[in-house]
Amino acid sequence: MLINEFLLLGAVLFAIGVYGVIARKNAVLVHFDTQAFRQYELKFSTNSAAPRARWTTIYTVEAFPFDDHFIVYHEMTNGPAGFYRLEATP
Repeated sequence: MLINEFLLLGAVLFAIGVYGVIARKNAVLVHFDTQAFRQYELKFSTNSAAPRARWTTIYTVEAFPFDDHFIVYHEMTNGPAGFYRLEATP
């Protein structure tokens, strides 16, 4: 399983393996590319420290027979900083 994690802290982004993130006033646009024949899950948590981390799947991409690019709109409030994780399975 391939896992890419990134942290959105205000307007600062620390990312690995994500095409891009655009922070809006009350939302985040997450851009990522997919490879053919792999399933992806985009997950969100307010705490990334194991074992307390509770990841919620906010978007699932089924395994398609072609590469693609996705933009996921995630509405957020003025809560704590959010952590995102992209999981890919063969």
